Amino acid sequence: MAVTKTIARVLDGSAAANDIRESLRPRIEAFTEIGGRPPTLGILLAGDDAGSAVYVRNKVQRSEELGIETILERLPSTASFDEALAVVERFNANSQVDGILVQSPLPTGMGADAEQRVFETIDPAKDVDGFHPQNVGRLVQKRAALTACTPSGII
Repeated sequence: MAVTKTIARVLDGSAAANDIRESLRPRIEAFTEIGGRPPTLGILLAGDDAGSAVYVRNKVQRSEELGIETILERLPSTASFDEALAVVERFNANSQVDGILVQSPLPTGMGADAEQRVFETIDPAKDVDGFHPQNVGRLVQKRAALTACTPSGII
């Protein structure tokens, strides 16, 4: 019986994350120089999900460390779907907001299809998660304008 040897490679996640962040710095600096302002990320955090709050806090911290401005809009768990939609529409209309992120999950009181309807409202050019149907379609066709972070991380 032949013995197969498996070699495992340990990935240092912290080092990989630092390398990625450092590789972004020149692009962020170039954007800032050309545009006369830093790139800006609009984030909607609705509800009181503890995990989401930690995740968003880390996103804001890392963004600001890299020179990316963040606009964090918080809504209570009692907020209506229309209130969430209004935040996204404000981000869409704001020429200073370059990317929009809606943190999931949205409160259940907004309705079963709230997330999908909110994602469909995000300007596809500002959709950092790539959840807008147009961006999903482009990804499936291997014509993505941007690579969403979750699939990119998996790859």
